[in-house]
Amino acid sequence: MKPSLRVLSAEELPLGQAFTAQLEVLVDEGVLEKARSDTPVWISSMFSIPKKDGSVRSIINLKPLNRFLKVLHFKMEGLHLVPDVVSVGDYCAKVDITDAYFVVNIKDGFRSFLAFRWGTDTCQFTCLPFGLATAPYIHSKHMRVVAEKLRSSGISLISSLGDWTFFLRANLGGYYAKRASIQAPQSILLVRVAHRRQC
Repeated sequence: MKPSLRVLSAEELPLGQAFTAQLEVLVDEGVLEKARSDTPVWISSMFSIPKKDGSVRSIINLKPLNRFLKVLHFKMEGLHLVPDVVSVGDYCAKVDITDAYFVVNIKDGFRSFLAFRWGTDTCQFTCLPFGLATAPYIHSKHMRVVAEKLRSSGISLISSLGDWTFFLRANLGGYYAKRASIQAPQSILLVRVAHRRQC
């Protein structure tokens, strides 16, 4: 059931129409929900940053909350691993994962820590938000399970927070459909590795 949220005018919400529109999209997608009135919440502020495509990314300012979190350090995968993964003749595909954090749900009892005011309403995130200090670690741990499953199917890949790079020795379209059940987006970048290069 979608929460009933009042759309604010430009005068009421100085952050701009793009920000308001983004919040409405997040409500429609189930990323945001209306907080229960009988539950105490931790209120944070919201702000937005522009994205390359002209849209905006909404970020909740969790700096005060982050002071209470224990942030574990971990090594992220990256393009520095390419020489160890790629072989001559491989096909390379880079898949950009839109709003990658939103695939990780937040347990009901912890959503009240991820709340903010929107006009007269109080909303909270139902999934991992940008701005949470532990988000990169949590997201990476979840995605590692998926990456290992794909690797066990014979797919070489490098996974990072926002995008995955695949290295395959077959045509990507058929390989995705038969071996990994991955639907490659239309914007997928396909290149042929002509030679191996040391970084």
